[in-house]
Amino acid sequence: MKIFQRSDKHGYGNRLNVVDENNVFVGYDYGQSCCENFGYYFTFTEPTEAKDEGDYQGDVDENSFDHSGYLFDVTYNKDLPVPSYSGATSFKLTKVGHPDLYLVLYNYHNGYYSHGFNMHAPEIGDVFEGSL
Repeated sequence: MKIFQRSDKHGYGNRLNVVDENNVFVGYDYGQSCCENFGYYFTFTEPTEAKDEGDYQGDVDENSFDHSGYLFDVTYNKDLPVPSYSGATSFKLTKVGHPDLYLVLYNYHNGYYSHGFNMHAPEIGDVFEGSL
């Protein structure tokens, strides 16, 4: 699995793409407007609800964790209950002999701004899409 972050105002603009070895990817719009706290994190614990604003951290240190071999489960996408106008969703990644890993996308905002996301699989097309 590889993680690509682009923060360029040309082309398709700011975005996050997480791509597994089967070329299944989750894309997340990183174009920021104002008054929002958005991003992503990885966790080994299946998320059941969104965290409070400012408490968005997973239990996986991306700088030292080896993501290789993890594949997206294209049947799993779970929207997480959140307070007010916020949004969060999760995707599951699996690897034989290792614990499941969850990618969580979140956006805590005031109701005016949203970020689109989608999961795309080469043989299926768009699997999940929405906005937070």
